[in-house]
Amino acid sequence: MNFVPIPKNASMAVRDVLPVVDDHKRASEIEGPRWAIVRDPFDRMASAYEFARTHYSPPAKACLAGATSFAQFLRLPNNTLTRSQSWWLDAPVELLLRFEDLPDAFERHFGIELPVVNESRGSVEYDDETRALVIERYAEDFTRFGYVAAL
Repeated sequence: MNFVPIPKNASMAVRDVLPVVDDHKRASEIEGPRWAIVRDPFDRMASAYEFARTHYSPPAKACLAGATSFAQFLRLPNNTLTRSQSWWLDAPVELLLRFEDLPDAFERHFGIELPVVNESRGSVEYDDETRALVIERYAEDFTRFGYVAAL
């Protein structure tokens, strides 16, 4: 199966143990059969902001786009880190793992131990405004993947 690497959904950990290309293409750009990992949008966005804020690579800084707060980051136009998981999964996948069940689910399906996946949100704290921004922007992800969207 071919991996659909959604940013901030353990794609780097997967790349370390499987021979996959981690170039963040949409599912429709990857020949089937395909598989992917989804993640709670709240955790994913906190992780994305921390990554953009603390990594000094040009791609990470470009995704931060000068935002100086989490709320500003959540209001940015779509970029590699802020696009919804549904946007990345624009074609069927045969296997969908949940980040929250890794690494056990990964080992059950692939027979390979996945290194510990970083679940840290860093210093991101949600408030009513940022929770509402995530709920609105990623409404399809909450519904499609069965995550709870609550203020």
